[in-house]
Amino acid sequence: MNTLVLPAELIGESDAWGLSRRTVVALTLQTADRELLEALREKLAGELADSVRVLDEIADLNREKLEIDVPQEVLGLAGLAA
Repeated sequence: MNTLVLPAELIGESDAWGLSRRTVVALTLQTADRELLEALREKLAGELADSVRVLDEIADLNREKLEIDVPQEVLGLAGLAA
C-alpha cells in the first residue's frame, strides 16, 4: 500500500473550537499505457546492461592497476612467500 501525506495547507484551517473548514483537494492521476511501459522497460534494460558493462570495465582496470604492499610475514603465513 502506498501512502501519500498531503501538505497541511491542502487539508484546511482549524478554527478556535477545533473544527476544520475543508478545502477542495484536486488530485490528478496519470497512468501509462502498455506501449509506454514496454518502452520504459526496454530503456531500463539498456541502462542496466550499460551499467554492468561499466562496472566490469572498472573491475578489469582494478585488477590490472591495483598494487598492494603486503609484509613478508603475511605472505609467509599465507603460503605465498617465494
